[in-house]
Amino acid sequence: MIRCAATRPSRLEHLLFGQEHNTFSKVRGVSTRMGKPGIFQAAHGSTMFLDNVEALPAELQSAVVKALKTRSVRRVGGVRDEPVNVWIIAGTSEDLRGQAEYHRRYREAFSLQEPFAVEELYQYVALDLLLPPLRQRSEDIVLLAEHALASFCAEKHLQPKSFTPDAHRALLAYPWPGNVREVEELIKRAVLLSPERDLINAAMLALPDV
Repeated sequence: MIRCAATRPSRLEHLLFGQEHNTFSKVRGVSTRMGKPGIFQAAHGSTMFLDNVEALPAELQSAVVKALKTRSVRRVGGVRDEPVNVWIIAGTSEDLRGQAEYHRRYREAFSLQEPFAVEELYQYVALDLLLPPLRQRSEDIVLLAEHALASFCAEKHLQPKSFTPDAHRALLAYPWPGNVREVEELIKRAVLLSPERDLINAAMLALPDV
């Protein structure tokens, strides 16, 4: 998974497409090319997830579309295309469909032929899955919190923990404006602040007043 909004654009290009550079051997007196594959090549034959895909700069959106069209990538600094076969799942908090439609109408109004990057990117989204905010999916809140709790305890090699009934009530009462990511961060904080406790109660969650 790549968090597009949390990664510098210059870093994103290298992460996605890899890098190739020259090295010079003093012993042999020759120059060779050394390559480091990117996520596209690492995910060959499988699926990659681009979170907050709307944060990709236009030139990188176009590069992603080109990779999907041609089923190939060229590493940064490279001179040859290399085959890739990748499925992409893209997450976004923006209305990507609406943005694509806006840009299409703009082109038509000004008789522009070349499509904008966001239009082409949206064309390669095979299926829209509109996920309501967490506040509208109360049945998922406790399940997500319990999964985050179990995963983080396992990651930190801690004894399994569980929530008290009042913690469950607090989780359900909070509106979760930050959605799943906020759940994960809050659970991590609660665990780190009480590593020796077997039960997580509402006070330990320290949820803001609503």
